[in-house]
Amino acid sequence: MYQLSLFFKKIESMARNMSLNSICVLSVLVQEDRYGLEIIDKVKENSNIKILLGSLYNILSKLERDGLLTSYWGEETADRGGNRRRYYRITKNGESVLNEVQYGLNNMWKMA
Repeated sequence: MYQLSLFFKKIESMARNMSLNSICVLSVLVQEDRYGLEIIDKVKENSNIKILLGSLYNILSKLERDGLLTSYWGEETADRGGNRRRYYRITKNGESVLNEVQYGLNNMWKMA
C-alpha cells in the first residue's frame, strides 16, 4: 500500500510541473504512436499551438526520461532513402499524469 501511495504522489508531482507543450504532446500520443513532424502537425491541428522542431525533441527527451513515453524506430522505407522514423508512444504512467492534469484543469475551470 505504501508503494502505491508513493506512486500516486510522484504522478501528482509530475502533473503539477507539466508545461502546456508537454501536455499537448502527451495528448496527441493517446490516440496513436506518432513521429516528430506528425506530433507537431497534430498539436497544431488540435490546439492551434505551434511547437518548434528543436523544442519538440527536448520535450520528447524529457518525457521519455521521466517514463511518460517510450520510443522506437520504424521500418526503413525506400521513399525516405532507407531512413527510419522514430515513433513515440505514451506509457501507462504518461496516461496517469495526463489524467491528473486534466482533472486539475477541469477543477480549476469550474472555480472560474
